[in-house]
Amino acid sequence: MICCLPNYGCREASGNVSSKYNYLKPVYDKIELRPQSDTLNFQLEDSNYNNIGSFNYFNQNGKELISFYDKNSKSLLIYDFNSRNQILRIPFKKWFVGERFKKVYTYVVNFDSIFVITDKRLFMVDSSSRIKKGIELFNDPKQKALCDNETPAVLQGNMLYMGVEPALNETSLKEHQQWKVVCGFNLINDEKELLYELPLIYKKDLYGYPFMNYCYCINDRGNFVFSFPADTSIYETNFKDIHNAYFGKSFLQTETIAPLTKKQLENGDSYKEYNLRESYGSIYYDPYNKRYIRLAKQKINESDFMAKNRIRGRTLIIFDEQFKIIGESPLADKYEPKSIFFTPNGMYARFHYSDEQAIHLVRLNYSDKIAK
Repeated sequence: MICCLPNYGCREASGNVSSKYNYLKPVYDKIELRPQSDTLNFQLEDSNYNNIGSFNYFNQNGKELISFYDKNSKSLLIYDFNSRNQILRIPFKKWFVGERFKKVYTYVVNFDSIFVITDKRLFMVDSSSRIKKGIELFNDPKQKALCDNETPAVLQGNMLYMGVEPALNETSLKEHQQWKVVCGFNLINDEKELLYELPLIYKKDLYGYPFMNYCYCINDRGNFVFSFPADTSIYETNFKDIHNAYFGKSFLQTETIAPLTKKQLENGDSYKEYNLRESYGSIYYDPYNKRYIRLAKQKINESDFMAKNRIRGRTLIIFDEQFKIIGESPLADKYEPKSIFFTPNGMYARFHYSDEQAIHLVRLNYSDKIAK
């Protein structure tokens, strides 16, 4: 049985945002990231697979835990992070009878506050299956809530913030100019709001769907920090009176990231053109070392694309607490940048996806760059 509380409406924040640009001279060869030989392996039961959607590291009464949403079995798996033992399995189909699970996102604050986002609703439940809250999501397909490691759910007071899934007409500049990238849900009165517009370059030119897959993280001031694929800058905001932009360009970027023409988009060339240009991806904040990590992707040439040699070079740009670039290091293909997260003992990322019965994590360490 599903309990869904009334919807009291939606509030949309309006007005263009003008960010103050800050240029800090980059130093690309001070720090690098190195994969370590020690790995963590979380064994899965026979009924579970490593097709993982949302996941997050959290703390319960001083114990380090990690949750994984298994998209195949529609189950939330919770492990003791240090022992790697599974301590809880939550089968959502049994908890939410009749609910659709085409797309599901999860965010675990603790055992009393487990957020589950389905196709139509946002639920807050506890580990005993008690539904404590239910809110209808936006009806507009252009305002679908998104919650994963690159656009994480953020709980601030009574507000739960999530990303908005890019579902725009890629040939409509007007839609880009009006679209907002964060949705907020008030857990007290069920009001909803849309926040933060695309950067100026997205309002002037068209880039296509792959360039719409923005990312953000949260710093220890509670501010959102955004990375947009076509924009060399990164953006810090509290949605109120802090709107800053910082230099965030890869030293491997050789030319300006050109927009796409309407003809290219109408011909269905957005994915191809995305690969022929440099771009940016995930951004993370390391709260233990006060650093930011941003993914940069190098372009490939057209002949490689047509020959289906589409593996792009990738680097991780490292910023200090003031958003000054202090390093950039390559990331091997076997490590997944979309899965980076942080614990008191280090930074981790997923790898070894071929093992369907386990989730494997590698630790990445900061290291002073050795001159060659």
